[in-house]
Amino acid sequence: FITIFFEELAKNQKSQVKEKKNQSKSLTFFLFMECMTIDINFNSIERQTVKTKGRLNSFIN
Repeated sequence: FITIFFEELAKNQKSQVKEKKNQSKSLTFFLFMECMTIDINFNSIERQTVKTKGRLNSFIN
């Protein structure tokens, strides 16, 4: 599930990178924000999983 999510994200980012090639400063900021968002999302998923299943591994595998 998570790998599919990240593959889709990578595809989206590649197309956005092409669009934003000329704006390297805003692009860097954009990618940084994207990474922060992924981080926050993953942490909340992790917390929910630990709460419901008690083990993060069972969710990822």
